[in-house]
Amino acid sequence: MLQEELEAMIGHTVTVDQYNLVNRVYMNHPADLSKQSIANLWELGGFEIFKELTPAADQMRTLETHINTLKRQLRNAEEEFKSIKARYKDDASA
Repeated sequence: MLQEELEAMIGHTVTVDQYNLVNRVYMNHPADLSKQSIANLWELGGFEIFKELTPAADQMRTLETHINTLKRQLRNAEEEFKSIKARYKDDASA
């Protein structure tokens, strides 16, 4: 969500810090919030509600990074496994 989109939906301007926090929640919160949900939350609790939602969003972001790292490590291990197996298979047929 762009800052201009948020401001148009809530009807006033926000600071860069406010926007960054709202966008962090929008991008990472496990509830998978829509743009309209973000605007509704702002109407209900203003910036303060996003401060409360940030820990869950940050935890999800950390977990996603960790999962992606593990997937990359698994792919690398599988490639190495296949490579080693192929070398020995080639040696066995000689």
